[in-house]
Amino acid sequence: FFDAIILNLPRLAHRFLDACKPRCKRGTRLFWYTIAWEFFDGKEMEGTDPIIIQDQLRGQGLKGDTNPTSEICTDGLDAVKALGFTIDRITRVKPFSPYKYTYCFELLA
Repeated sequence: FFDAIILNLPRLAHRFLDACKPRCKRGTRLFWYTIAWEFFDGKEMEGTDPIIIQDQLRGQGLKGDTNPTSEICTDGLDAVKALGFTIDRITRVKPFSPYKYTYCFELLA
């Protein structure tokens, strides 16, 4: 079992969350990097519910956005919920494109 796991490939990391679950013990920290539209002000956000973030991202009314990076975070949050991980902290790491950022979700197993 691992104390920490880093998933730092923002476009694909969400696909490996399920592979991490059997390698986690209670309290393992996963650092999941992902791409998302701006959904909070500031640099960091403390623990929150994945459903709240999904609602914020989907509620931005970005219909017609066919860029494949637009669904990466919501797909990953589906996995976070299904696997029972909790969100401890979210850090905005750097800009990805206008109004999109690379975020680090610090998850707890």
